[in-house]
Amino acid sequence: IARDTRVRYGSRYRKINTLYSMGGEKEVAEKVTQLTGLPVHYYVTMDFRGFRKIIDVLGGVEFYVPFSMHYDDPTQNLHIHLRKGRQLLDGRKAEQLVRYRKGNFGQGYQEGDIGRIRMQHEFVKELVRQKLSLKYISKLDELFAVIKEHVSTNITLNDITSQIENLMKINIDEIETYTIPGESRRINNVWYYIYAEEALKE
Repeated sequence: IARDTRVRYGSRYRKINTLYSMGGEKEVAEKVTQLTGLPVHYYVTMDFRGFRKIIDVLGGVEFYVPFSMHYDDPTQNLHIHLRKGRQLLDGRKAEQLVRYRKGNFGQGYQEGDIGRIRMQHEFVKELVRQKLSLKYISKLDELFAVIKEHVSTNITLNDITSQIENLMKINIDEIETYTIPGESRRINNVWYYIYAEEALKE
């Protein structure tokens, strides 16, 4: 779901990502259910420091970066410099990959945020493909130490340990990801992602 997705909240239209500051995960989850008709049982909210640490604990992820990514934003202290090609991404490089949308001089995803979402889907699949093995189950305690400090979630350690047998049976190639259909549109000088209601129902 693109962060700029336009949703009705009370008497006004807002971007869906702003709902997090108004009511946390519960508010976002309720809106996702309204949009999709799908119940949201669990949530995970992670800061970037936690994301970097988890990738590092798992030893990085091998990933093919489709084009060179360069972007600098001193105000956020965000600096992205990735070369094209297959490489081992540590926590910092993985963060650069998932945050990149376009460079300072325009190069980037033609579809903007939707292109970034697709890249994030591919990265998560590759992360699961490479790390969902008994070899990494031994790192659960270390991972939960990071999660406790950097992640807000209603998933418990018992939830995960009780599902380990099922997790190990997952066929990564059968995982499907979806992006809400729609288009970017400028309304009252603000860019929104306007979802297509009928296509979304499909």
